[in-house]
Amino acid sequence: MYNLSSRDVNRIITACKHYAYNETGSEWMHDEYITIIEKLCMYLDQNFDKDTQKPLECYIQHNKIHGSSNESN
Repeated sequence: MYNLSSRDVNRIITACKHYAYNETGSEWMHDEYITIIEKLCMYLDQNFDKDTQKPLECYIQHNKIHGSSNESN
């Protein structure tokens, strides 16, 4: 199994945030990137101690506009 450093995870979150807000052409794809960000934040919570610095995206609650969300992953 490959272990990601917290720095790598933070970089991936930053990239996902950029694509979610600046590059996507659809609301669906935006929501997909936000879901990935939430999963990566959970990964940081579960695999690193509380002193590990997390990006601000991990502290922002993303309100789902659409009532149905398929999060089977």
